[in-house]
Amino acid sequence: MSRPTADAGVEQALRVTFLPGGGIAPTVPDPVAPESGNLRAHVRLDGRESSDPNRPPLPLTYAWVQTAGTTVTLAGALTATPTFVPPREGEYGFALTVHNGQFQSPPARVRVIVSATNAPPTAQAAALGAGADGAFLAGRDPVTLDGSLSTDPDPGDAGSLHYAWRQATGRTVMLLDAVSGTASTTAPRVRFVPESPGVATFALTVTDRAGAAGPPVEVVVHVRPENVKKPALSLLASATTTSDQGEDLGDPA
Repeated sequence: MSRPTADAGVEQALRVTFLPGGGIAPTVPDPVAPESGNLRAHVRLDGRESSDPNRPPLPLTYAWVQTAGTTVTLAGALTATPTFVPPREGEYGFALTVHNGQFQSPPARVRVIVSATNAPPTAQAAALGAGADGAFLAGRDPVTLDGSLSTDPDPGDAGSLHYAWRQATGRTVMLLDAVSGTASTTAPRVRFVPESPGVATFALTVTDRAGAAGPPVEVVVHVRPENVKKPALSLLASATTTSDQGEDLGDPA
């Protein structure tokens, strides 16, 4: 009687989309699933090519163990085709042994290399500190340009976004870091005090650590002179009155 041969399948290099709440998006081909619609939210190992040389072949049992990488849970570790969900990028290693009831095979090893797909961030920007009319007073109201609510769908990019502010229109101003007060066009929040009335436009571009940038978003700042006041509403009463029939009664004596 001869030993069986384990076959752990071919090395896989996969790009996956990690979800913010954990897990991965269903974008990984599954060799066991039907060819149409075979994308799944897990990685499947395939030991179905393992064999027994005896005639007739003896039935095999399977045993998978993880040998490298961040620890994962192997669902179906005693089957030919277990699955796992990678928690992060990296290289994962596994070994398969098969047993024919008499002899156990030497282990067969396989690697799965997981990298993350990279989606660009979404810039969000607003001008804070305007009056009730949505405008700022020249020489008085500080304008805070806030891009801190910009987001990135990739969990690994949280807290590592890069900001770039650019003035597109209007009288040139110096942007200052809203926290430190030093000159900056790369802080999440910048500020300035407009010196003259008019309209100025600023664009914010946000880039992730892999260099992917979303489309820029613009903020429009309206500045009015400090001495401009809104007109007050006035009512003027006529000294002429009319009768119920519309007759002019004239001025009282």
